[in-house]
Amino acid sequence: DLTGTTLADGTYAVNAKVTDTAGNSSEANQDVVIDTTAPNDETGPDGGALPDVAISRITDDTGTLTSDFITNDNTLKIQGQWSQDSGTLSVTVDSNVYVLGTDAALASNGDTWT
Repeated sequence: DLTGTTLADGTYAVNAKVTDTAGNSSEANQDVVIDTTAPNDETGPDGGALPDVAISRITDDTGTLTSDFITNDNTLKIQGQWSQDSGTLSVTVDSNVYVLGTDAALASNGDTWT
C-alpha cells in the first residue's frame, strides 16, 4: 500500500512473487505509469493542443481480466478512440503502419477506430 507516498511521473515496474513451503514460486510483473499531466496540456509546434488518441481494448481479451490486453486470439481487433477532427490517424502494429482512409484494415465510426 503506497497510500501517503507521492510518486513522481514515470513508469514503475511492479513485481509480485509468491513462494510455497516447498520452494516453488510464481511471479507476476506489471508496469504502472504515473502521469499527472492533464490531457491536452501539452502543445504542438504550432502552439495548439495535441490531439487525443487512446487504445481502449482488444477483442477478444481472454486474459485473467477482460481489460488486461492479454489474449490467445491471434485474429484480434484493436479498438480505440480519437479526436476525429484532429488530423490523420495512423496505427502501428508490430512495425506495420495503417493509415485511416488509406488502409482498409483501419476503420473509423465517429470517434472510435478499429
